[in-house]
Amino acid sequence: MSAQDKEMLDLAVELAKAAGALQRDAFAEDVSISEKSTEIDLVTDIDHRSEELLLSGIKERFPDHVLMAEESGAEDRDGEFRWIVDPLDGTELCPGI
Repeated sequence: MSAQDKEMLDLAVELAKAAGALQRDAFAEDVSISEKSTEIDLVTDIDHRSEELLLSGIKERFPDHVLMAEESGAEDRDGEFRWIVDPLDGTELCPGI
């Protein structure tokens, strides 16, 4: 594993833990749920907050990497590396909420 690969893996683990902590801490909060494209395609404010945490962390460390995210979409540019971000907030498990 190259040094850059290790740096990317370490960042991915660090950010996943931070997003998990954000989601865990918000578990007991009232959550704002909205529909995206259908009544069972849901998104929460926690999903948006988690995604922003992940994207900002990646952009800070690797500004030249391309980002594609579930809620905010894909950057329209090319790059050597592309991160695909989908923070799981539990709405995938709760159709019909």
